[in-house]
Amino acid sequence: MGAEKRRSDRVMLTIPLVLAGTDAKDHEFKEEARTVTLNRHGARIQTGRPLRIGQTIRLINLIGHREAEFRVVGPVSPLTEK
Repeated sequence: MGAEKRRSDRVMLTIPLVLAGTDAKDHEFKEEARTVTLNRHGARIQTGRPLRIGQTIRLINLIGHREAEFRVVGPVSPLTEK
C-alpha cells in the first residue's frame, strides 16, 4: 500500500473555542469546545454536542478572537461523556 499524501501537515494543538449553530430541532446553541488537531484545511474539534454531517457551524477562537463558519464532514469517534 502506498504512502498517503496530505495537502498539509496535521498539528496537535489545543485552542479553546466557542461552537455556535442550530441543532436538529432548529434551536440555536452556543457552547465551549476545543481543537484536538488542525491543519491548513480543517480541524478536529472536541465537543459534547452531536453534530450532523453537512451542518454549518460557527467557531470562535477565544485566543485570537477570530471567527468563521465551517462545514461538518463527519464524526471521528463516537460520542462519550466528554
